[in-house]
Amino acid sequence: MKKCILPVVIATAMLLAGAAISFAQALTIEITNCPQSAKAGQDLLPAFQVSVTNKGDKAVKDAQINMVLKKSALCPPAGRPAVYSPDYFDGVLLRDGRQFIRVDPGKTVAIKPHGAYIIPANTPVGRSYFICAIIAAGDREKGENEPAQCACCPIKIIGVEDRPEITGFAETCVTRGATVTIRGRNLGTGASETVVLEVDGIHMDLSVISWGDTAIVARVPDASGIRDGKEYTIGIRRRDHTELLSNRKHVAVCPSKKQPKSQPAYPSVSPIPPFLF
Repeated sequence: MKKCILPVVIATAMLLAGAAISFAQALTIEITNCPQSAKAGQDLLPAFQVSVTNKGDKAVKDAQINMVLKKSALCPPAGRPAVYSPDYFDGVLLRDGRQFIRVDPGKTVAIKPHGAYIIPANTPVGRSYFICAIIAAGDREKGENEPAQCACCPIKIIGVEDRPEITGFAETCVTRGATVTIRGRNLGTGASETVVLEVDGIHMDLSVISWGDTAIVARVPDASGIRDGKEYTIGIRRRDHTELLSNRKHVAVCPSKKQPKSQPAYPSVSPIPPFLF
């Protein structure tokens, strides 16, 4: 594990050695387990870790932490907001890459991401970049605006992450309240994804029983909104529904079974005793 906090004046030399950098001020930030390479579209978690230390004598409330992808290791000017986009540009904020934390004097806070740090899927391949953790430190309640601080580590984008692909289902049709087996490739682990049943703009999350890289077993809701005999699509989305990760595959809900017509009941006739003839 590589772990270091260094003055920005020697950033270039240390970055070539794969180290993180930061300003030596009251708040310092460090990156550990920074990967040397990644793929466009890849989630940097769980290995990638960031922590902030308060070396001062006052608590810092609402310290804003931004995770960005840059062409250089230079910290951005103070007050320049990082902007998220699913498309790459220099200084783009990674998905789920902004958080606010409180750091008490003499304490170190490990950043716990809300979701994932995703490299934009269209980031040019074969180039070296820098993952930077930037502190826009400030007590927003008091309106303080401290200079930006950052820690950066080099990373090379070596390819494009394979997206999930649904190839089919084990069942010819699905039944409300029953399970469906989704077959495919690169389906992932389900850590930050969900399986969604969709029709006419309506999304219903399926309850996942097991999730593997080639098969997912999920339960179809027994909901009145799911109609027998109707066709739906199943896809894999981010858990917050902001992005469709896989292709959509059509699946039909099994038609209801018709009950056989009941035969008319005839009254039973007792045999006539022989002594009556």
